[in-house]
Amino acid sequence: MIEITLPKKIHIESQKDHLDLIENNKKFKKFLKDVGLIHYYAASQKKLTLEDRRVSNYPHIPDLSDLYYIYYLIVLNNRINVLEYGTGWSSLIIYKALLAVKKKKKNNHYTRCGNPYGLTIIDNSKKFIKI
Repeated sequence: MIEITLPKKIHIESQKDHLDLIENNKKFKKFLKDVGLIHYYAASQKKLTLEDRRVSNYPHIPDLSDLYYIYYLIVLNNRINVLEYGTGWSSLIIYKALLAVKKKKKNNHYTRCGNPYGLTIIDNSKKFIKI
């Protein structure tokens, strides 16, 4: 049986609204700085005043706890390929995690792997694929 190592938990408050998400995101500033994506932090602190964010032209602010979890799930388990459905904030985090694994493993990988340390993204919107 394959064992999967899970990242350590960081206590965050339950999110009742948009402002709770902004407050929780403050706990992940050091993580973003370490990964080299500190500009995500500024995006995670934007306060949108829209009633319905589903119809907004602005992207949703990132939930940094999810991005933290995804990054360390890949790094702790030495994953060398990722298939992602849909592009978004997570795409760059996954890419950074794969680079960290590549550096940690000194580019050693299975010889049968055709695209080592690769991220494959499937999206049905051409608008987001071009980004």
